[in-house]
Amino acid sequence: MTTNTTKLAEAIGLLSTVLSSEIAQTNNPFETDDVEAVALDDYNDLKDIADTFNDEVSNALDGIRGEIDSCLEWESFDPLTQDFDEKMWDDEETEDDPAEEEETPAEEENADESKVIEEALEAATSKITDLELTNAKLKATLENVAESVNDLLVLNESFEEDLAQY
Repeated sequence: MTTNTTKLAEAIGLLSTVLSSEIAQTNNPFETDDVEAVALDDYNDLKDIADTFNDEVSNALDGIRGEIDSCLEWESFDPLTQDFDEKMWDDEETEDDPAEEEETPAEEENADESKVIEEALEAATSKITDLELTNAKLKATLENVAESVNDLLVLNESFEEDLAQY
């Protein structure tokens, strides 16, 4: 080969390298020298790990939300829909005949007072029982939520370990 032919071959090789670089830049405009290209298999593996993590976290959070919502619905009440003791309301609202009040002996008044006290004690006991049930329900809900949060923490640690492999 002559010197001119050799120089022409070198020029064609140089043009080929430049054109290959330009085509690669056109096909991958975001790839720079600082960033490594990720293999498609690695990308798909990472995407699967992230999708699985997202699904598991979403399911756990939905479970926590459901626990809290059901507890709050169980606990919520509207004072306007409560069942009041109608007899107690009727006693206060009824106006008695003044003549009857004068004829009532002191013993009947004491009996009425003791009856009111007994009813109040029964109502208080019932309310205490309701509050104890509420407390137990809230405690169970908090325990379930705490367990779910612990599961989420374990899931997050596993996710971090899986990502560290890449």
